[in-house]
Amino acid sequence: VMFDKTFGFDSAVAEASEVIRNGWVEASSATKGVGIVKLMGRDAGFVAMIASTASDIVDLCLIPEVKVKLDDILDHVGKVVERKGYMVIAVAEGAGQEFVATGKRDSTGHTIYGDIGTFLRDKINEYMKPRGGRSFYIDPSY
Repeated sequence: VMFDKTFGFDSAVAEASEVIRNGWVEASSATKGVGIVKLMGRDAGFVAMIASTASDIVDLCLIPEVKVKLDDILDHVGKVVERKGYMVIAVAEGAGQEFVATGKRDSTGHTIYGDIGTFLRDKINEYMKPRGGRSFYIDPSY
């Protein structure tokens, strides 16, 4: 028997898609708004990627499997906001750990991850405020 997804995956994607829509509402309601939505996915970005694809409103999806440069993210943010007037970013909680790694482990030996969502919020605000924009951060912490 082969399974292509785990029990509860569809429910997680459905909930994530709704939260992404909330990020879109916030971003598109402001001049040069950037909606950032942190989704589950410590080591794999399947939920974030499928929810982003399903919602059809995400302009950038960051997942743990793909390393990125902060300058590339900010450059993309600038270009999308210039073209559309707003943008939506979905980020799996394990993405970008090269920027926010704590170097710590919990009592069971699992890595304690840094908060990529607040890191992105702060960096994008720093980048957008001189350009007349801002970010909106949503962490549903299901």
